Amino acid sequence: MKNIALLLLVACTTVACRQDASHDEEILWNYYKGFTTSPALCDSLASKSKQEANRNFLLGLRCFEKYEQFDSVSCYDSSRLYFKGLITTHPENYLGYLGMGILLTERGMKARGSDPHHGRFMDSAEYYYARATQQAPRHPAVFYYRGRNQYQRNRDSINIAAIQYLDTATILKPNFFKAIERSAEYLSHYLDLAADPDHHENAKDFKSRFPNLEERVKYLFNQSLQLDNSWHETYQGIARAAHVYSNKERIDFLKTGIAIAKSRKSKDSLSLMRYLANVYFYDLKDYETAASLFNELRLYRELAWISFYNGNDSLAAHYFHQSMKKSQDAETLLDLAHFHRHNHRLDSAQYYLAAARRSDTFPNLEVDFETAKLSVMMDNRKEAEQQLIKLIQTYQEQMGEEAELEEGYQKALALLSWLQSG
Repeated sequence: MKNIALLLLVACTTVACRQDASHDEEILWNYYKGFTTSPALCDSLASKSKQEANRNFLLGLRCFEKYEQFDSVSCYDSSRLYFKGLITTHPENYLGYLGMGILLTERGMKARGSDPHHGRFMDSAEYYYARATQQAPRHPAVFYYRGRNQYQRNRDSINIAAIQYLDTATILKPNFFKAIERSAEYLSHYLDLAADPDHHENAKDFKSRFPNLEERVKYLFNQSLQLDNSWHETYQGIARAAHVYSNKERIDFLKTGIAIAKSRKSKDSLSLMRYLANVYFYDLKDYETAASLFNELRLYRELAWISFYNGNDSLAAHYFHQSMKKSQDAETLLDLAHFHRHNHRLDSAQYYLAAARRSDTFPNLEVDFETAKLSVMMDNRKEAEQQLIKLIQTYQEQMGEEAELEEGYQKALALLSWLQSG
């Protein structure tokens, strides 16, 4: 009788543990399915979790969300301690490895503009995602985050693994909205890159692996909207798919996204409105409509270029200086250099290029190339040659073999070849 009672107790305990695990997994999907999550939601989900590992994972995600929003070093360290602790105490559980992967991907994304070696964070993240896959080989969220990391490693290079991981996530969980939506966006972006096969060695391989690509992107975006048509970023993703949708379709989708963002009082409505103005400005060359939208947003740089293209240099100069009052960042200073170069005021162009170069703590490769071009225009060919050699070396040091895929690298190489041949 004692043995039977003991067996019943073990059986009941096993069933209870499985129920707890199933319950906690459902709770975790409240995090996995969303694009943005508040730290407060992580706290709430943690309070409902029955297993210690899940609670600590969610508490680590709470710190991660604070790090993502506020770029706080202490929040990063706290999140890391939670995830590392999970790996130590529960090495058989995928959660600690997944948490470390998510954290390191975010760190790599934040370091992209300031650290030439930001890719090492993505490489470390891939290690942890691989470990998470070993512990949970059929978990859709692991494959989603792994695919996202592959994409973020180098957004200017076609990475088929990113799409393969997202495809696996949607096979394992067919209605996984986030994975479907991101797959559409990534494929659309890769389609843009593949449009110039001279700069992307694997463009042909990419197209051969994904036939009828335009239809596939449309299908995925339509599927995303069927699952959730309230996410404004989907509409912006559709608008960016210039190789898939007509300009009219892109504008209509953008207007829908703007209306949704405004109804939620989201700051993203400003970026969507700016993108709409850019479609009118760059794609349709409808400067009148673009000017109206730029004026509403007080985007003086764009208004300056519209004035310049309309032949009104004095108004262009006015808007450029209005832009300078708002921000003296490298982009604004570079625009002023272009403006003066177009008007053959080369000394002024040189002044603003030097100012742009000083304004960035990290080497600005575009500014360096424009400086070399200006040296050619000012008949300082030897100086231009030295600047280009240094620029090419910088590309190689920062990007290694992938430097050859960069348009700026190819331009610098072509200009240097022309200088040396003449």
